[in-house]
This record gives sequence, C-alpha cells and structure tokens, in this order.
Amino acid sequence: MQTFAQLNITQNNIRLFSVTSFTKQLLPDKFDIVFVDIDDTILTPGKNNLPHYFCGSLWFHHKAKYLQSIEIGKYFELFNHCTNHTGFVPVSNEMNDYLQEQSKLTPILGLTARQVEIIDLTVKNLNSINFTFSDHQHAMAIKGIIFAGSNITDGAANHKGEIILDVVQRLNQPVKNLVFIDDNIKNILQVNESLYNMGMNATLIHLATISDLLFSSYNFQEVALLGEIQEEHFIRNQQFLENKDVIGDQICKIEF
Repeated sequence: MQTFAQLNITQNNIRLFSVTSFTKQLLPDKFDIVFVDIDDTILTPGKNNLPHYFCGSLWFHHKAKYLQSIEIGKYFELFNHCTNHTGFVPVSNEMNDYLQEQSKLTPILGLTARQVEIIDLTVKNLNSINFTFSDHQHAMAIKGIIFAGSNITDGAANHKGEIILDVVQRLNQPVKNLVFIDDNIKNILQVNESLYNMGMNATLIHLATISDLLFSSYNFQEVALLGEIQEEHFIRNQQFLENKDVIGDQICKIEF
C-alpha cells in the first residue's frame, strides 16, 4: 500500500508528494525532463542490500546542524572519503529500473549536492549499482549529472530550485511537464518556490524511504549514537559497521 505523508497537495499545476516508497503511478503519463537527487534517493551506503546510516546524506545533514562552520569542511572531506571506501545499495530498485528505461526516451539528469571534484567517484558509485543517467548534452551536466555543490559554511546544498529553473530556461525546447525527486524536503520546497509562477506542470516527490526505514527502526537518541560509533570505527579502521552491528550485540551494546 502506498503511503503518503507530510505532503500531498497541488498548487499552480505543481503536485507535491511525500512518500516512503516509489511507484511509477506517482508520475504523469508524459514528462519532458526528470531531475533526481543521488544520495539517499538513487543510492545509499550499505552492503548486502542493507543500508547503514553513516556516510549517507541524512548523517551529513544531521552533523552539519550541530557543527561550527570551521568544522564543516572536515565533514565534506570525510563524506568524500566515504564515497571511495563504502559500498552502495539502491534505495528503490523499482524507481531505478523505471528511470533507466525512461532515459532512452527522456532526459533523466542527476542533481546532487556532491562537489564536482568527485565526479569520477560518483560515476563509480552509480556503476556499482548498475545505474547511469542520460548522457544529455547540457552545459551544466557532466555525464548526465549536475553538481549543485554545498555551502561549506553551513553544509546546506545550493538552491536546487534556482538550478533547475536555469537548466530549463537554457533548453532548446519548452518544458511542459517536469519531475523532480529528492530525499530532502527542503529541496522539494525550494523547487516548488522557483517553479511556482512559471506556468509549467511539475511533479515534485519527496522520497522518504531511507529516513522512514531508519527512524522506524531506531529512536533519535539511538540514531545519534549509531552515527558516532560508525564514524569513530571508520576513522580508526577504514571499515564500516552496519546499523545492526552497532545497535545489536555483535560489536557492542549501547546502554540507554
């Protein structure tokens, strides 16, 4: 059963959904272009089809909220380091398979807060789950991916709404139906703000699969400790602990 949460509204021909799992029925029958986030949307850190919290975008955004700007730089470096030392698993096989098939007909572009300096690692991460974006020729896209980057003073992704609007306005053909998918609801609202008065149809999907999976399994206190232990273990050993290895009895036991 499809679950809708937080958002399920239509404004000015823009549909906003918040869902915990993807189905292609969410999308219009026809669309001209799709923008989709990468981390915790297309892929997430993990192995054996099991995600782990550390090094995902949820972990990074959580850390950024509580750090001084002078400290955030080292977490950008650590996040980049993660992309070369962890495995990745798909967030939604159904969505990835559908987008991969549609990419033969329609531009499917990645729109990530990752830095452009890790383009090769990003492509490697995507290849590891057998996913590629459309090799669409656009000045802002590299191998089908637009690197929005993040603000190194606060860790926030640069305004994805402004970037999407810029891309659309530079296209040689009009866009009547646009799709955007992201795990961060802030980005969904930014895109809504930018497109609100542009007269186009848009479907904006907040894909909360990873956050729902994480917080349905653990409470906020457990999640905070989970990330700290995984981070410390990785820095010391260059190895990742799965969530169950931390919370369970296999590695250590957390007392509350």
